Amino acid sequence: MIIERMAKSIRTRSWLTVFIEFALVVVGVLVALQFDNWNTELENEEKAEQYRVRLLRDLHVEKNLVADLQNYFSTVKIHAVAAVSAMESGKAGDSEAFVIDVYQASQIDYGRSARSTYNEMVANGDLKLLPAGDIRGEIMEYYGYAGLNQQVFTNEPPYRQEVREVISHDVQAEIRKQCGDRYVTRGNRASFELAAQCDIDLPPAAIEATVQAVLAEPRLTRLLRFNLSTIDAKLTEIDNFLGKIQRIIDQLEQPE
Repeated sequence: MIIERMAKSIRTRSWLTVFIEFALVVVGVLVALQFDNWNTELENEEKAEQYRVRLLRDLHVEKNLVADLQNYFSTVKIHAVAAVSAMESGKAGDSEAFVIDVYQASQIDYGRSARSTYNEMVANGDLKLLPAGDIRGEIMEYYGYAGLNQQVFTNEPPYRQEVREVISHDVQAEIRKQCGDRYVTRGNRASFELAAQCDIDLPPAAIEATVQAVLAEPRLTRLLRFNLSTIDAKLTEIDNFLGKIQRIIDQLEQPE
């Protein structure tokens, strides 16, 4: 072996041979290290491409999930605008529609996110494999920003609790049955949707009692105005999310 030959050369003081054999050892080590680096780079490139494809898939799902959330809160806003208008006038108009609007204005959806690939990259310490440049920052900002701002969607407005304290359980149960959240699966995602219009089957006396109970609580009007402002804030955040998601998708789909 080369080490044994080097030892023999040192004992016999064959310094030229020692130098040559030492150089061969160094070159061999350097070649082995370079080969290992090439293998690592190749593996990282393959892994980065796999992550890119998976991130794109997640982001297309994310875009649809956020669009579903936009539709949900747009529907809630329709009910809220109708309810607050009637409350401010002191007249219910269509009593059944008013009762439905008042209740539906309290609905919330906490939202869902398709972030399994990003979470895996964080857990494995692979964020360095995200595409270089501005796109890396945008991806990290989106998932971090969206996560931090989920409180916008998880905070329950005071109106939700108070209006549900005023409306009787039987009336609430009928509205939930006929008009409540519907869990819908579309392709590779599942979301909640809310009906913009629906009918309930309640005795006229129960409906009128609910109308009077709601109109007798002036605080509900103020709380619903505040709730409307939070709905607008949610819709603004959703618009921001959709814009960010589309920008990231466009960059990830561009050929290098």
